[in-house]
Amino acid sequence: MGKFKVGDKVRVKRSVEDPWHSWGRVSRGEVGVIARIDGDDSAWCDFPKHHDWHAKLSEMEKINVTLENK
Repeated sequence: MGKFKVGDKVRVKRSVEDPWHSWGRVSRGEVGVIARIDGDDSAWCDFPKHHDWHAKLSEMEKINVTLENK
């Protein structure tokens, strides 16, 4: 799906057991939105239960919500 950008819907990859910045209040499989990107591998994402969650983009995957819900 290519590079990440602000507004992309994302989730932590299934292969990631413990995210670099910990799970916080984010649950496995939960979908969030990239709020801002800082550098090549750092972003802040908004999840339903955790606003402004710090993420490594290398641990994230983009989600096509339209296809996920079918």
